[in-house]
Parts: sequence; C-alpha cells; structure tokens
Amino acid sequence: MRDSLQLPSKGKVYQVPLESITVRSLKGGDEKLLSDLTLDNLEKKYLLLLKNRIKNGLPVVSGIEPEKLTLGDRLYILLWLRIQSYSAIFKAELVCQYCFEKIKVDIDLQKIEEKTLDENFKEPYEIVLKDGSKVNLRLFRIEDEIKVAEREKKDGTEKTYLYKLALSIVDDKSIPERIDYLENLDVKDLSLIKKFHEDFDHGPKINEVAYDCPKCKEAGQLALPFRPQFLIPSGSEIN
Repeated sequence: MRDSLQLPSKGKVYQVPLESITVRSLKGGDEKLLSDLTLDNLEKKYLLLLKNRIKNGLPVVSGIEPEKLTLGDRLYILLWLRIQSYSAIFKAELVCQYCFEKIKVDIDLQKIEEKTLDENFKEPYEIVLKDGSKVNLRLFRIEDEIKVAEREKKDGTEKTYLYKLALSIVDDKSIPERIDYLENLDVKDLSLIKKFHEDFDHGPKINEVAYDCPKCKEAGQLALPFRPQFLIPSGSEIN
C-alpha cells in the first residue's frame, strides 16, 4: 500500500503534482539497508533509504527523485516512516527544564506541530539587496545537504560556510563565481539571504516538541533526538 502525503512544501517547488508523490512503509530490506547507519553516513543513508527498491517492489518514495525533495519534506517523510512502520510513540529520557529531575515521557509523534510553506511561495524567490540589486534563491534540497556534508569532510567548516548558500542562488554563474560574490557581499545583504532560508524553513517542528513532566506537572519542550536509533527503535521499545 502506498500513501500520498500532504507534504509541508505543498509540492510548490516541484515539477510534478503533489498527489503523484507517494510513500510506502518500511520493509525488512529497508531496515537491512540502515543496519550500519551512523552520524557520519546519515545523509547518504537516508537518501539511499528513500530510493530503496526491494525485490519485486517499489521504492520507498515514488513520483519524484528523492534527492530533489526539500529538507523539510524529507524530515516529514522520515517521521511518517517512523510512525507508520514502527510506532507513533517515542519514549524519551530527559532532564525536566523546570524541576531538573531526570524523567521518562512518552511523546506522541503524531502530535508534533509543523510549519508549511506559504500559499504564495514560488521558486525562484527574489530578494532585493540594500543597493537595489536582486538575487534569486531556492530552498535547499537533499542533494545540497549531501554535497555540503562531503565538502565539509574534505575541506572543513570554513570553506563550506558560503558554499551552502551559493548552492541556493539561481543564476547562470558557477559555484566558485557565486562564492566569490558572497565573499564580497556586505554582511547585511548576506543576512537577507540567510533570512530567506529561515523564513521559509518548513516541516515538523522537532526542536519544539511538547512534554508534560510527571513529577512537577509543568509543560515543557524538548528537541527530538533525530539520531539513527530514533528511526529504527529496538524491538523491546516497540513492544
């Protein structure tokens, strides 16, 4: 069975209809693919998972090349896979931000709030810099995140800082030319480019997940630990 999801992007940035993008729940072959999932290979493994086609079956995501998905849509799909394939309940251990006691809480993943793209959003998105010049931008995709991760491993964080922003510029220039442009850009204008990505960030709000402390009864918030063990919980946790 395949499901067509109401993605946070609303399909506004894709060249295919939203209803044509479908997802299936995980199978044993998919879990096998993730058996060596670590923080170092996270980005590539998640992409391989979304593209994975088990024998005589369909890939996890159909209707679009998964690497073209926005980061917000990817997070939404991964959360959906966790819920549909395993359980909607995530057992978290944390220190309450109010009473500072160590507690255990059950988080209902289906109740996590999400942010969607504005109805009028479209790509490329034009911003106007302080001198009146214009820059066209697009949202980050999975393939961008993988490129950044690979470059960071090779060249370090400093050389990657502007590279990521350069990937989001829509023009006919090369990446080195865009990086040179950004290096000479006033930081106030650079902030406008970063603000674009902040304003149109979308997807599940995994850093603002509500919980109720069983000891002091206060309502707090936690950041969902989207680590490898989150996507594939243990058998005892599911039971």
